[in-house]
Amino acid sequence: EVKSHLQAKQCQFTWNLPTGPIIKSIEYCPKLSYGPTDAVIDGKSTHSTDEGSKDIDLSCGSTQAYPEPLAVWSGIKCKDGNTARKCTVRLEGVLEHGRSITAHCELRNPHFDHVRAKAQHRLMITIAKPLILNCI
Repeated sequence: EVKSHLQAKQCQFTWNLPTGPIIKSIEYCPKLSYGPTDAVIDGKSTHSTDEGSKDIDLSCGSTQAYPEPLAVWSGIKCKDGNTARKCTVRLEGVLEHGRSITAHCELRNPHFDHVRAKAQHRLMITIAKPLILNCI
């Protein structure tokens, strides 16, 4: 982990006054912030349903980021809001066979808003129709 490589540093300030110098030492720990350099959405790429409701879980992550980036989803509606790295999408009602849903995720560095990475994920819907046999 990145934090384990950070060491406390010592900084010394000296004020030269007519009555003599005042020396003050302060300990500080440098903080590091980088990335995200990439964004990846994990989740199924196809979903088969019998036209009922179904939850689909997606997650958006990065391999090159510290601290953990902030996520914003678009193109879909997450059950718990669109600002978490994990997103549960509820598919409801009659779905069309062959329909696709495209989810977009943008990761942002919490300290440097201009440092961003984007990903998209396409989910194909297939309908499993029951087979009806008419016997005479």
